[in-house]
Amino acid sequence: DDGTDHVRVVGARGATGFVLPVASEAFEESGRTLVRGTLDYLQGLKMLGVRRVERVLPVGTSLNVVGEVI
Repeated sequence: DDGTDHVRVVGARGATGFVLPVASEAFEESGRTLVRGTLDYLQGLKMLGVRRVERVLPVGTSLNVVGEVI
């Protein structure tokens, strides 16, 4: 417990059994450089941006963690 009341989870995409409510959702446009844009274009990619979704664990919910605490 670091006193912040926050838990940052790395690798949660591979987790199963989570049905968490969405706290925020945002689309961030790509801030790529001309060089990066050219390389993407040559590979047939068109990067528009990143969709970022933050989900929350409701207060009072138990959380079991298996892994390493850093």
